[in-house]
Amino acid sequence: MSAWQIDPRLSYSVTWFCSWSPCFGCALHLAQFLSEHPNLRLRIFAARLYFCEDKNSEPEGLRRLKAAGAHIAVMTFKGKRSAKQGETEKKDAQK
Repeated sequence: MSAWQIDPRLSYSVTWFCSWSPCFGCALHLAQFLSEHPNLRLRIFAARLYFCEDKNSEPEGLRRLKAAGAHIAVMTFKGKRSAKQGETEKKDAQK
């Protein structure tokens, strides 16, 4: 993103879908980029939260990214059912 030619007179909105949330280092780079480009809005949808050996660093990186203006959310699977739910539905159908 640092190579982008961003016109300060325009507004930009980026929606990013990713398998894992940004690690601490990437979150810091993104936060810095957002602070340098206040006309850019970033929304991140991650399937899973990334945690490395230092479990305290990733939440802090995500907090800094959020403080820089990024919107971060964890995706859900709407059609997902628990095994117990499926068993209950089978029993109800057999009655």
